Amino acid sequence: MVFIFRFLVMFFIIGMSISFYAQEVNKKVYIGLFKPFQSSETPEISKKIQDEFISQTKDINFIKGKSTATEQSLKEAKANNADFFIDGFYKKKENSNLELFIQIYDVNTGSVIDAHHVSFSFAELEGLKLDPNEIKKPDSEIIADAIKKTIIKVRSNPQKKIRNENIEDSLINQPIYEQGKFKIVQSETQAGEEVFKLLQENEVITASRTKESLIDVPASTVIITEADFKQRGYFSLDEVLHDLPGMDVINTNGTDYNIIYQRGYRTPLTTRTLFMVNGIIQNDLWAQVATITRQYPVSNIKRIEVIYGPASAVYGPNAFLGIINVITKDGKELNSNGVSGKVSAQFLGGSFKGYSVDGAANAKIGDLTIVTSAKRYEGEDPDLSKRGMYQSNYWSQNPYIWGPILYQSNGGVPMGKYKDPVNDWGNFTNVTYKTLKFGLTIWDKLEGYGPYYPSDKSQPAALWGKRQVHFNVENDVELSSKVRSFTQIVVKDDRIYGNWAEADDYPYTGKDMFSSVSFTRWNTRSKSLLANQNLELQVNNNVKLISGLKVEYKKLTKKYDVPGYYSSFSSVPLLNPDINPSIKKEYPSGFGVVSSTELFYLRPPSPKAEMPDENTIGTIDRGAFLLSIIEIGKIRLSPGVRYDHNSIYGQSVNPRVTGIYRITENKAIKLLYGEAFNEPQPRQLFGAWSGRTADINLKPEKARSYEIIYFQQGKGLLNEFSLYYSRYENVIKESAKNAGKRRIYGFEYRLKYSFENFIPRSDQVSVYFNYTFTESLSSIYYDHKLAPNIKTEAWMEGETFLGQYEYLYPDLSPNLPRKQKYTTLGDIAPHKFNVGINLPILESWNINLRGNYIGKRQLYGRNPL
Repeated sequence: MVFIFRFLVMFFIIGMSISFYAQEVNKKVYIGLFKPFQSSETPEISKKIQDEFISQTKDINFIKGKSTATEQSLKEAKANNADFFIDGFYKKKENSNLELFIQIYDVNTGSVIDAHHVSFSFAELEGLKLDPNEIKKPDSEIIADAIKKTIIKVRSNPQKKIRNENIEDSLINQPIYEQGKFKIVQSETQAGEEVFKLLQENEVITASRTKESLIDVPASTVIITEADFKQRGYFSLDEVLHDLPGMDVINTNGTDYNIIYQRGYRTPLTTRTLFMVNGIIQNDLWAQVATITRQYPVSNIKRIEVIYGPASAVYGPNAFLGIINVITKDGKELNSNGVSGKVSAQFLGGSFKGYSVDGAANAKIGDLTIVTSAKRYEGEDPDLSKRGMYQSNYWSQNPYIWGPILYQSNGGVPMGKYKDPVNDWGNFTNVTYKTLKFGLTIWDKLEGYGPYYPSDKSQPAALWGKRQVHFNVENDVELSSKVRSFTQIVVKDDRIYGNWAEADDYPYTGKDMFSSVSFTRWNTRSKSLLANQNLELQVNNNVKLISGLKVEYKKLTKKYDVPGYYSSFSSVPLLNPDINPSIKKEYPSGFGVVSSTELFYLRPPSPKAEMPDENTIGTIDRGAFLLSIIEIGKIRLSPGVRYDHNSIYGQSVNPRVTGIYRITENKAIKLLYGEAFNEPQPRQLFGAWSGRTADINLKPEKARSYEIIYFQQGKGLLNEFSLYYSRYENVIKESAKNAGKRRIYGFEYRLKYSFENFIPRSDQVSVYFNYTFTESLSSIYYDHKLAPNIKTEAWMEGETFLGQYEYLYPDLSPNLPRKQKYTTLGDIAPHKFNVGINLPILESWNINLRGNYIGKRQLYGRNPL
């Protein structure tokens, strides 16, 4: 039996060897004519490349192409039944060595499956003045070296697998006919280098609305790729944020689930970071909140670009602290010929009755591409009532506090017990025909208040929802070889709605222990129509201009529509005190507000879905920007400015200036200065409900930021240091008031490194490490007045000469002269670490381990938790 087993093994090995050899002998490769890249056309180089392929090997059938047009060459390769197609670019300048950029295609799919760059240079001699002949290498040697490596790649890939680690981002799975306009970006050119490794981090479009290599981006930038999602097991967008530098993520487990503070700027909600999907702003129109949680599908995400620092010079209002742009797949990875499609799905199940279904379906029919993805997340967030304090069921079930509200239910969930239900869903759909694109985004999230409010004030199971519908039409077209036009029209419909179970004025002591209770339905509805027109002009090889115009009309809700709640606006005429004055006489606090001593509760009706005109206001935003990219040797300048005008608060001008000095091809120092503004929220301008302060004269917040960045990107390495200082004026607090200034100092370091795997036939091991230091200071602070003889808490600005002994003179202190003083704001951790390692095992398995450390935070006085 042992002999037979050994014989079978030997027979199998010999058979596989013969099969492999047969595959090699029968390979047929079509060689196209290479094209010049940033140099003059030299037909002799292209002819020499074709001849060298044929002369170097006899076991592969090479066929010479006759055209530089890749689309035509593909047809010829198919007509000759070729297995592979090879073409590329050459770069030849005076007193410089020849550089070759070679791409290998699968003829059947028209997709790039491998690529590499070959040159010859002495990095250690860079900057020295030497005779060009002393560092020159003959073209024939470079061509021969490049072809040897190409043949090895063809022989070692009989299954035509796509080798992402070798392919620049704009080439991954792209149809061949689109590569004629490809501008390849060079990596290190050290002697003996075999491949360039830029993964999918090489091009960024968000920072300047144009494609730029990562080293040229005028901002600190983090890219999260599709591979990162798979390796790290991300199932929702909020999970990504925990692993990013410069982010403080507070999980409230309430209706907004989390609050994100970017670069140390503490806000009540996530309102100072601009959140986009495919360039479409997702921040809601009324409260300007970026709801980056679990309703967004992730199955079709190609990458996420996170831009740090003010970006109003490009994107206008509310690009205050930075930008998060989610970029989904566009279907170009599908076969460009005939009909093709791809379907994928992922499932998640776990504690708290939670489950998630997330799927994508992409199809391509000639020039028509349809890409769609959808997600549903249901379950409950953790039961935090066992922590005691004011989240315990003692308070939510207390009949003296809640009375008849305990007999009410909400979405099938009875009041009186801690519940935090979740019901979220969302959909992305894009249809593309040639240069025209139609997009539709719909999402809805419905979640309980959870621990966001104490249970003696609000029932945690009450549901609060947000819904957004965005429809967009875009046309991205090249008008000429130097002019590109982008036209965009976006229609948005945002709604914030929900239930509010409230108990107020409970005395806690004494005989008359009862409260005023209510269970009301709330609603806002805001809409907008946005038109963008951008032009990109390549003046010459060294100068590019990008300009844009914007007009947006908004129809905004002024106040919450809440029938029966105190003197709030009501779309139900009978319960609107402005329409029916008698209702206020009969029910001074509102029809829906009763004493907890009542035995029964009649819940007020729901507001109308469409907001009445008398509770809306129309606004017009106009904007224009001009950016330039100027290259002078190793220096790249990116000055720009934007002008915006709003019909309520007026105008704002925001400049940006960036200078980048390339130390080498893959090392650079960046100097940045930028300004931004954050427009007041409509709910702060007009008041949200009875009791909420409002000020129509609120000024936009203003930011000025200075930053220096050291950037390094090499073979398998990305290294970045960032040191910044930001100043903020007209800061808007929780209440509608411009109060105080802020200063934020920060340092961010991030490292990504990939190296050979010790496990055979496995992809590279990758590690990452981020460190963030943040000092967030405010000119105002919340004084808790802990002294027994002072009962009033207040916001204070600056300090008096009495310092900490000011409380000894409570009546005198308000009149004492104060001097400016900046103190720690709170809620921002001074130190944060993110670390992770990814270990691929063969082709089907992967182990990912990551961890986050968040330093001790000082409590912020108004944090609801």
